[in-house]
Amino acid sequence: MNKLAITQFFFWDNLLLIGSFFLIIEIFIGIGYFFLIGLSLLFTGFLSYFFNINFWLHQALIFSTLLIVISLGSLQWFNFIFCKKNDNSLNQKEHQLIGLQGILSETLVNKTGRMSFGDSSWRIKSETNLLKGTLIKVIKIEGITLIVKACN
Repeated sequence: MNKLAITQFFFWDNLLLIGSFFLIIEIFIGIGYFFLIGLSLLFTGFLSYFFNINFWLHQALIFSTLLIVISLGSLQWFNFIFCKKNDNSLNQKEHQLIGLQGILSETLVNKTGRMSFGDSSWRIKSETNLLKGTLIKVIKIEGITLIVKACN
């Protein structure tokens, strides 16, 4: 097989055709990786056309480099979009209550009392005695006691 036959297979129009084929496969299968291969092939075809790159080895290097760059870029993009930061309050109900507001259902005696948040009853403590009906906010937690203050 001569060099011309090997080189002709990798002309830019064939790369565009193969890249389009991979994009069509991606439409029906939906894995995601065929999209990356097709995109890399399309870019390689366009670069080969505009910069007159006809040697198959150069095209293969461009394709593999683009595939790696596009794959790593898409990985970073997916991690940025879909991976949420770790929520340290997961399964720690008391930490999820910080900042929560409520209305006192009973007057605090000796600066302590009980308050219902959701379906749980919590022991609450304040710096001052608060009256029934006062709007309060949870500011911190000490053990199983919620420290609250009156909202103004």
